[in-house]
Amino acid sequence: MSNSRPAQVEAILDLREWSVPLSGPDDLKALWAALEPRLHTVPLTAQRSHTWRAPAGAITLELVRVAPGLSQAGPDTTVNLVAIREAPWHGRGCRACGGSSRDAVVHCDTCVSLGLDPEVCTTHAVLVEGSFKVNCPEHQPSCQCGSAATFWCSGSNCRSAKAWCDTHRVRHPQDPDTTYCSTCYRLAFPVCEHPGCAGAGTVTCDWLSAGSHPCGAQACTRHARRWQVFGPAEIGLGLCRTHEHVQGRLPEELLHQICAGAVRKRRRLPRLQAFAHTLRNCGHRALAVDYPAIRSLLQTVRVRADASGVRGLATAMDKAASAWEQDLSRLHGNSVVGADLLERLRHLVLQSDRRFGAEIAAQLRLEEYKPAVTRDGTAHPARLWVLLPQNLRGLFSGTARARVIAYERELGVEIRLADNNSGKGRR
Repeated sequence: MSNSRPAQVEAILDLREWSVPLSGPDDLKALWAALEPRLHTVPLTAQRSHTWRAPAGAITLELVRVAPGLSQAGPDTTVNLVAIREAPWHGRGCRACGGSSRDAVVHCDTCVSLGLDPEVCTTHAVLVEGSFKVNCPEHQPSCQCGSAATFWCSGSNCRSAKAWCDTHRVRHPQDPDTTYCSTCYRLAFPVCEHPGCAGAGTVTCDWLSAGSHPCGAQACTRHARRWQVFGPAEIGLGLCRTHEHVQGRLPEELLHQICAGAVRKRRRLPRLQAFAHTLRNCGHRALAVDYPAIRSLLQTVRVRADASGVRGLATAMDKAASAWEQDLSRLHGNSVVGADLLERLRHLVLQSDRRFGAEIAAQLRLEEYKPAVTRDGTAHPARLWVLLPQNLRGLFSGTARARVIAYERELGVEIRLADNNSGKGRR
């Protein structure tokens, strides 16, 4: 056997059926010294194997390349072993049993990372369900309670980074081979928070606490509320029983919750008119038609965004700023027109109704003015939405809306009475 000069024979030494392990180069030299004379007795043909058997097992020599014209080996023939195949259990031995096991040897991943002897036989190798990582008994993962772990939880909270024992195992209701820890199971299959309801809690409350942490309470679709802050065609923010009452909350808090919720759900921030609609539904009717004030409140939310703890909020608000400025220019003009139309309407009411006109005119409030538009090929006339107490609505409209029709003809707009409670029904 030689590696110092060009070899006449290249071969692979297969020791997978040989029971005596090689502990180093000296053992290999001794083995080859005993084997080499046997090579002199066999024909040399490339791609041919020769096997010799003994009480300790079998040794096979696979001839990979033979020099042209060489048909028989002798004492001067140079042989290069290009590879040595050993049974996996050959080596330094298992960390647990010292190599007494005849089972195949694998490497402990933790030992490898720590620079320790990593070999462990398959009898003592530890495989924790949910991962292909192998550990020796010394480095077996532990459950959060301190017991030996039996599985890695792949749930949304653990993400295969936490191991648990069977005490904390909860199986998937339809797939028993999939398991979670109890916390991740509740996240994957939440139960409605409503007392006595066993429905799936598929709606999570998005309301942010003072520390900008979402409430997280979960409810079924019957007991949860969707706060439609992104328009009627979009899925709104989820609200639980504790946070579903948004009426009367401070405007700045409402705008912060909407903007933060949009960022967390990766949604586009609403336009000014959508903010106005939400504020109106939450009881802030005067503010809902004061677009400069709404824009100012959004700027206050932006100033505090960096310290709010909501990642990406400041950036999202900065991106939306130019659109809000465009809205402000357009909608504030609408408010000015609406205020002028309201004053003219009050004057008409005073003229047409000598008995109740003064009371009606004093109670009229501007809800919103929408200019005429053409949308999808359909013309929509200008509309003036006004507020009026319920007991004065019939007097204002007149029989068969006769008075309102006269006001509309004089002003050139449609006049609509808005819902006094929430503004719903006004589109």
